[in-house]
Amino acid sequence: MFLRVIGLILMVVWVGAFPIGGVCESVTEPSIGGPCDYKHYEGVAKIISINPRAGASPERYEVRFEFYPAQEIKEPFAQTEGRKFLLLTRRGSYPGATFLDGNGIEVGKIFDCVLNVIAKGTCTPMIFEFPSFKD
Repeated sequence: MFLRVIGLILMVVWVGAFPIGGVCESVTEPSIGGPCDYKHYEGVAKIISINPRAGASPERYEVRFEFYPAQEIKEPFAQTEGRKFLLLTRRGSYPGATFLDGNGIEVGKIFDCVLNVIAKGTCTPMIFEFPSFKD
């Protein structure tokens, strides 16, 4: 009986000396997020559709465009051929009539555009910039 009690005490001490999951050691947490680097592809965007968003107040529009790069895009996930993209303002919202009128956005118009493709970090994988657009 005495040996069982001593064995139980030693087991409790042994298990209590180490946290669940392994030996206690200093661990540096990995960085999440952080600075991101992008590769830039210049090109043009052609507006292919402008449709009012149902139930949006104030009235907002879904504007779709196609992107035509001036150079070959190397990243497979960022290929643009045959794809249509949604145009959003710099604040990430659907554009209103004032934004469309102020930037001359109409179906068929072509604008200079830059596709930014993530090269390092955990930010948004693809971001389109329209240098001539004003907020």
